[in-house]
Amino acid sequence: MKAIIFDCFGVLIGRGFWNVYKSLGGDLEADAEFIDEQLQKVDLGEISGHEFSELMANRLHMPVDMYLDTFAKDEKPNEDVFDYIQHELKPHYKLALVSNATGDSVRKRIPEDKMALFDEVFISGEVGILKPDPRLFKMALRALDVDANDAVFVDDHQEYIDGAVAVGLHTILFTSLEDFKLKLQTLL
Repeated sequence: MKAIIFDCFGVLIGRGFWNVYKSLGGDLEADAEFIDEQLQKVDLGEISGHEFSELMANRLHMPVDMYLDTFAKDEKPNEDVFDYIQHELKPHYKLALVSNATGDSVRKRIPEDKMALFDEVFISGEVGILKPDPRLFKMALRALDVDANDAVFVDDHQEYIDGAVAVGLHTILFTSLEDFKLKLQTLL
């Protein structure tokens, strides 16, 4: 392996949208199509973050301030993951961040020193392409100057893992740092 490509939310930051939505009482199966549609709109800048939050809070039948407060509490850097990246991975591998989000939502939550760990950053709201579109993965591979077979993609959402597999990337479905370390060792 020459490169590791990380998702942001659910890997580097908090538990991820889907897990928080479920913890608020959301039905991931029944709401999947609605959520996907709204996530695509906000991640491509077609609706604002506040409009997205209002739509999700309404879907969950809760005040928007309660919805926002829950996400604000969750969306903090996963310090143990960043420590592992900084001390164990950065010295040996090229690193990239690939996220379906707006640039502001990622850059507000990851401090500058932690962003500097990544050789390349691709945020859908800035590049106009969403995971699992193969073009986004290929863009990251080109920028890192590695073949898909020499890189691993880490995400907490199976649909995005499937998109990376289709491009030929090795993948790890992120559930915890310890599980990630074990799975990564089998690939190295």
